[in-house]
Amino acid sequence: MRIFQVAAALAALAIAAPAASQSGWTRLGQREVNDSVERDTIRARGSQQFRQVMICVEEAPVRFLDVVIRFRNGSTQDVRLRSLIRAGACSRDIGLRGRSRDIDTVDFTYEAASLGRGRARVDLFAR
Repeated sequence: MRIFQVAAALAALAIAAPAASQSGWTRLGQREVNDSVERDTIRARGSQQFRQVMICVEEAPVRFLDVVIRFRNGSTQDVRLRSLIRAGACSRDIGLRGRSRDIDTVDFTYEAASLGRGRARVDLFAR
């Protein structure tokens, strides 16, 4: 009986894993967010050109208001995400503009109240 419960829990986790980790996306970074701050930054590791980014959320839902992508050449791209991303879900694919799409940082503004009294993990993926 216990083995069945463990197997069922592992299967549920595999199903709930964001599609990003299963479809050629590279995780650039992650950030633990909480209900006491309304702005955070993920600094991308490495140096690589990308076409799209996607934001995934784990542990608690997060209502995003604005996302600013800063590239290493100094240019920025402002994305008005304005959506609630449930725990275990991801944003839409966000296309990157311009020729130099080497991401330095991604700043995101979110509604802290959307977290309730919890914490969430925000993962940034790119391809």
